[in-house]
Amino acid sequence: MILFLKPYFDIKPWAGKDISKLYRCGPGVGEAWLISAMPNQSSTIKGGVYDGMALSEFWKYHAIKHGFRTEYQFPLLVKLISCNDTLSVQVHPNDRYAYTNYGKFGKFECWYILNSNAKEITVGTDVYDLDTFVKAVESGSVDQYLCRCKVEKGDLVVIKPGTVHALSKGSFVLEVQEPSDITYRLYDYNREPKRELHIKEALDVLDIDKEEKIYKFDKTKNYISSHFNLKKKHIKNFAVINNIGGKAFCVLSGRGKINNRTVKPFDSFLVDRNEKSLFIFGEIDLLIITPKSRRIKQ
Repeated sequence: MILFLKPYFDIKPWAGKDISKLYRCGPGVGEAWLISAMPNQSSTIKGGVYDGMALSEFWKYHAIKHGFRTEYQFPLLVKLISCNDTLSVQVHPNDRYAYTNYGKFGKFECWYILNSNAKEITVGTDVYDLDTFVKAVESGSVDQYLCRCKVEKGDLVVIKPGTVHALSKGSFVLEVQEPSDITYRLYDYNREPKRELHIKEALDVLDIDKEEKIYKFDKTKNYISSHFNLKKKHIKNFAVINNIGGKAFCVLSGRGKINNRTVKPFDSFLVDRNEKSLFIFGEIDLLIITPKSRRIKQ
């Protein structure tokens, strides 16, 4: 069985226009939660026997008979994000910290850059010792130590827990992440009105590692992590994809048919364990997401 999904739309004060144009959903929508089973922010199943049901409800009451491991939380959250302002500088906790303090997942995430408007993003710092950065946080001078990295359409930005990051004005990205809403705001450029910062928590989880964070995903087409694997696949005319059970899919571009269902950009769906193959007609770029088993119980 294939579960096609309708997004949950999230209003944001910093919303860009990309999502509103794409879905004609009115102004102010900064995020479209394409694949979500988060309580009160769930995407909705389109078509089939579960038509109109929230994915969160399906996961709770029906997923086990379709071969999903329902003793654990739904393992993914996939969003579109469009911003018309530079977002605050944030960090996220890892699973251990989040589970100890909240009984929830941490937040490992990736951004796939969808447009060329945002020439750079903030990711990481240019300091090599934590004390220097802590002093900058305490004095409100974080800005001088932030790394602004150039990005292009098709890049994949990997944001590990503890990594300082912020989207720039004009960004339009597809975010794949753990299903978590835990965010610590570290710095907000001293803007007015002042917004709450979470300095203690942010410093608890801060990591200033210098690992590579930007990948030319349109060339490599694969990213493997302990949380999920990502694969980009281009289909021209016709293709069959096997061994699809338990995976999530998002149409990045193009139009066509998947198992006789018409699809367009950013249509997203889950495939249960009983479905063996996808038959695809048309010219389509697909993002295939393979979640890993997560050991944080509901």
